[in-house]
Amino acid sequence: MQTFNETLSPFELDDRKDIETVFTSWTGIIITVVSAVVSTLASILVIWLIFSSTKRLSRSVYHRILFGMSVADIIQSIAMALTSLPMPTDMIYTGFQGLVIGNKYTCNAQGYLTVIGATSGMLYNVMLSVYYLCSINYSMTDYDFHQCLEPFFHVIVLFFSLVIATVLLVRDLFNPS
Repeated sequence: MQTFNETLSPFELDDRKDIETVFTSWTGIIITVVSAVVSTLASILVIWLIFSSTKRLSRSVYHRILFGMSVADIIQSIAMALTSLPMPTDMIYTGFQGLVIGNKYTCNAQGYLTVIGATSGMLYNVMLSVYYLCSINYSMTDYDFHQCLEPFFHVIVLFFSLVIATVLLVRDLFNPS
């Protein structure tokens, strides 16, 4: 049985600090960066295709939803591509093989953007599903969806994304230290 040694700091007693997984290795970092860059480029391509189409944003509910999903994906992917860079240099985890050069504020910014991107993307996906439900099952036109539901959905996406990320930030739940 292990006894409590008063000379050890809480940091030295923390079992989490020596975690070694694929996520703390160079392999995990490379996979994350490559997939985030590919995702960002694909979302930029979708935005470019939307603006090059004849309908563009102003005439197509579908294009506006995909535009929102793509912007959300770009925000999240860029935050994820930074991997361990924004993490605080004085964090408790010692097993990271990547470069750690950040501080509490850069870590919080990365977490904030990741949550905004992920939440917005998920909610825009819900909006796309509702759009298809209304259009296919209820024969709702784009004009009717635009007049009745679309503004409400955009507000919901922005509101919940910002509220969830802000609550996590205020409660200091992003920083690993």
